[in-house]
Amino acid sequence: MNYRLIIIPLLLAGTAACNSGPKTPEDKKSWAIADVQIAVKSRLRDPDSAQFSNVHAITYDGQNIVCGYVNATNGFGGKSGQQRFVGAGSAVFLEEDGADAVNEAWSKFGC
Repeated sequence: MNYRLIIIPLLLAGTAACNSGPKTPEDKKSWAIADVQIAVKSRLRDPDSAQFSNVHAITYDGQNIVCGYVNATNGFGGKSGQQRFVGAGSAVFLEEDGADAVNEAWSKFGC
């Protein structure tokens, strides 16, 4: 599947339903990061092994987009290595989904 065609609309739509909760911009970014980290973990083979780094939220067109890196245990019991991700709400794309799509999102959102 070509994720490049759907990644940006899904990310922007992913935050549209998140109208309740924190009110300050910094609180909204913190909540956005927490939501995306949960969504990333749900995609991993061993969610409890997830180690996040360089995670930050960017406001783009009024929405919080979260970018960062995750490293987790793979099927062989070792760490898989740093993998980039980008997400908003429960819509998350990992580098393993398609590096080109993640590259495009990182460029567009300024990750």
